[in-house]
Amino acid sequence: MSNQTKSEQASIFLDHLGDSWYEINKNDIGKRDPISDLLDKEPINLGSVLEVGACNGWRLVKLRAKYGCTVVGLDPSQLAAKDAADKGIEVKIGTADSLPWPNESFDTVILGFCLYVVTPEDWFKVIAETDRVLKDGGHLIIWDYTTPRSFKRKLNREAHLPTFMYHVDWPVAWLFNPMYRKVSEHFLAGCSEMVTVMKKLKSAPMLEMATEQK
Repeated sequence: MSNQTKSEQASIFLDHLGDSWYEINKNDIGKRDPISDLLDKEPINLGSVLEVGACNGWRLVKLRAKYGCTVVGLDPSQLAAKDAADKGIEVKIGTADSLPWPNESFDTVILGFCLYVVTPEDWFKVIAETDRVLKDGGHLIIWDYTTPRSFKRKLNREAHLPTFMYHVDWPVAWLFNPMYRKVSEHFLAGCSEMVTVMKKLKSAPMLEMATEQK
């Protein structure tokens, strides 16, 4: 678990923007759920689940009821965390660059449409933190924007703030590591979004080259 100083964008979300986003969007939350749709077609053993960007725990409620998994979430919004508690779901307040759980705590980590608001200075922290808390043999599920060309655009809400959205091919950031392999993916037509399921295997084969004898 890391105690590093928060980036400016993460701090803004924790200070008020997380609550602002939740208040504006809470009536539309859960109307689309491509992660559950994919799991209906290609189920995996979820086990213990962490959802980063869990909002008010709406998806975790569904997963717990359907699969009997243990669930916990993380979100920058205090209002969302309070509403999650009312549903019987624990959602801790925080951001993806610092996960307040021990190493290898979860069988499944879900990044539920939140990476696009992570600033580049936090990208490697998020990769390291999700890998740290994910068990060997566990699954990482990402739902976010996908694009062949990376770009950023202004986050329109409270446009006077230095906040941006980042459109990146996110799974590539984990798949560079030979311990991760893609299990499945689903492109969402007409909205440049994708759900990707990856499996972490520490025992992934690595070619060992013979040491040259001098």
